[in-house]
Amino acid sequence: MQGASDTTLKPDGSLEVELQVITGATSEVGFNKALVQDKEKEMGKLRVVQYINQFFAQVGGEDKADYPMEYHEGPMGPGLAFQQAFGDEAEIVGTIVCGDSYFGENTDKVKAGNLKEGC
Repeated sequence: MQGASDTTLKPDGSLEVELQVITGATSEVGFNKALVQDKEKEMGKLRVVQYINQFFAQVGGEDKADYPMEYHEGPMGPGLAFQQAFGDEAEIVGTIVCGDSYFGENTDKVKAGNLKEGC
């Protein structure tokens, strides 16, 4: 895996990776890590949640940078191609979409712990 390091594989079987490894997108405020838990370890399939901004979700450009965070089941945008590339090794189970400006201006609302509550 590109971008992996000695600390990528955690003792509990989960992976901690840079989100840009998965989606090619990062945020200047540092919310660029995803913890991917392998709950189906016996089956060997990783379950992935990707983050994409409003542009890659095809919501709009800079005019939609204030788009609030929302969650969608399954892959969207570039995740569709990643899903094919993953084959049987991983499944994109969800997509987090958020406008760039909204993300930067509402860091308290877009924390991972608030995801299900806020969407």
